[in-house]
Amino acid sequence: MGGRALNEKIFMADQKSTDGCLTLEGAATLRTAEAIHARLLEALEGDGPVEVDCGKVTQADLSLVQLLLAVRRSAARDGKAFTLSSPADGPVKDVLARAGLLPEAGETFWLKGRNAV
Repeated sequence: MGGRALNEKIFMADQKSTDGCLTLEGAATLRTAEAIHARLLEALEGDGPVEVDCGKVTQADLSLVQLLLAVRRSAARDGKAFTLSSPADGPVKDVLARAGLLPEAGETFWLKGRNAV
């Protein structure tokens, strides 16, 4: 089990990258939640919309879902757009399904990506 933590990696592209998107890569779990939280808060402090790419997440748990929903709520309160760069897929979609959180009709955040209204 001790070696598992060494294989869990989080990488987030600089928020000032050419596409303005934070990219999560590797494990997005309770072990990496503090780092993810810090970068999401940094992004909220910046100008412009916040977009997160979860396409390279290899492992996810409910802590990622909780963080994304909390930041989405904060962004809305501050009048900022917060989107996923693409629809939830792979491990992120799996955790949403296991938790019974796949969207109801009309809710587009998880499955529409940046095309969500």
